[in-house]
Amino acid sequence: MSLTGADLKERAKMHSSEVGSFVSKARATINEMANLPVPTIAAIDGTALGGGLELALACDIRVAASSAKMGLVETKLAIIPGAGMKS
Repeated sequence: MSLTGADLKERAKMHSSEVGSFVSKARATINEMANLPVPTIAAIDGTALGGGLELALACDIRVAASSAKMGLVETKLAIIPGAGMKS
């Protein structure tokens, strides 16, 4: 399974007033995952990029295949990952 986050090209087309709401919803979703009252496990067997990797990082346990690819592509654009969790 591959997990990828937002389409950064699509996000670039958003009006600035839409970006805040989009990022807030993504952050809230990932925080909800992190705060589930049961153990969560991410099994990464493919690609986990951007928000997909952030979702995996919100889990209590992560298991990845040796061939898995992971990354925060936003960093190449010098931007903070969009759904970055609150600590």
